[in-house]
Amino acid sequence: MRSILALMALGCATLYAADPQLGHMVPQGGQRGTEITVEFSGSRVGLEPQEVMLLDWGTEGRGLAFTGIERVDDNRAKATLTIPADCPLGRHALRLRTASGLSNLATFHVGSLPETIEVEPNSDANSPQQLATGCTINGVVEREDVDYFAIDLAEGERLTVEVEGLRLGRTFFDPMLRIIDSEGFELATSDDETVTYQDAFCIVTAPKAGRYLIELRETAYRGDENCGYRLHVGKFPRPAAPYPPGGRVGEKLAVQWLGDGRAAWQQEITLPREACDKYEVFAEDSAGTAPTPNFLRVTELPVTREVEPNDGRVDATSAATLGESPGVFVGIIEKEGDRDFFRFAAKKGQRFNVTSYARHLRSPLDAVIRVMNAKGSRLAGNDDNEGNPDSQSEFTVPEDGEYLVEIEDHLGRGGETFVYWIEVAPEPPRVELAIAEQRRYIATTIDVPAGNRTAALLEVRRKGVGGDLKIDWSELPTGVMAECP
Repeated sequence: MRSILALMALGCATLYAADPQLGHMVPQGGQRGTEITVEFSGSRVGLEPQEVMLLDWGTEGRGLAFTGIERVDDNRAKATLTIPADCPLGRHALRLRTASGLSNLATFHVGSLPETIEVEPNSDANSPQQLATGCTINGVVEREDVDYFAIDLAEGERLTVEVEGLRLGRTFFDPMLRIIDSEGFELATSDDETVTYQDAFCIVTAPKAGRYLIELRETAYRGDENCGYRLHVGKFPRPAAPYPPGGRVGEKLAVQWLGDGRAAWQQEITLPREACDKYEVFAEDSAGTAPTPNFLRVTELPVTREVEPNDGRVDATSAATLGESPGVFVGIIEKEGDRDFFRFAAKKGQRFNVTSYARHLRSPLDAVIRVMNAKGSRLAGNDDNEGNPDSQSEFTVPEDGEYLVEIEDHLGRGGETFVYWIEVAPEPPRVELAIAEQRRYIATTIDVPAGNRTAALLEVRRKGVGGDLKIDWSELPTGVMAECP
């Protein structure tokens, strides 16, 4: 279903050709509890800059604050940024507004470590940029560029290095890392880690006291002025996976952190009081805070954890509740060839969605799921739902009785970080609202010029919902009205 929307504001028409195009931001992030000057650059950014619009939903007054934006030249502007000491870590969205329009969406990244800037020349292993333990470097990888950083470590000292490149959202930048000892031997290398998408991280323990090199480059030696990065260097935790990968609303969850280069350890986390698709959690220990989050799923459904052994029908883990919905099953495909089974009771005619969440939560598992009756006859199953490595299947119960869900990796892989979350629940009614794409690869906004109006085409998709739909426009900005025939 499509609807035409007209928005009117209390004056000139906005033309895309006049919109500012935000290309660079220096620095790309900052340490919380500080105040810094940020320079924005890009086409028309400096033509009568009006404000930096911060889209910090849900920060409850702890978000970023920009003041005093001013023009540098036609294509540059700068503003002062205040980062509260309790500002949420991670990405914060913003747009730049000028007299002629709104810029594209960009992200500013808040961290817990002191910030510094890459200093060239540092493209030779013999002349690296010296670092102190515990910092974030803002830099750029140009074409065929390799950046080197040096750090001094004591014997047995832990070194954690993580790079944000692709996740900054500037361009398709695929960074890789290496850590090299003083004799030129490679201690660790990383490229395309699942938990960090196509970004990288390395964790090493210094075998002896001395100088160590961190090498950062684009995987294929490409690069340009858009390939900005944030390199985090310290002793902070960097787990690859949490277990369990979620829980019930409002509960205190003892999360076990896995894949951190050491024995698993726990952190108690209080989950939000509302269901959440991907709840961001930053691992913390006595050495610091992870610079980027892991993800937990938060639900109102009952959660059942696997009990080993459960790699066969006879040993299947039983659902914690036998109510109207079996709920959620969680576990780990711990080794190659492993597969896990869960048992639940259901009544004839019940209809369930069986959905796996693994890659969605940044687990390396490529899940394959199957639903079968108690005798092992397959009734439903799926692999790679709509191009997504996670799986989803609909299942109608043929008769009262017990049923099984099986999960394994598509290639038979396994490991301590191959965690999963399986939901078995009735599919809720769903309504999805989107603004029809106007420019390819450009996030669509509805810009309403002062005293004027604009129109947009809305696309509505729904499943399990009948009858007329009414869109609630009661929370539009002050002075803006909507007409939706």
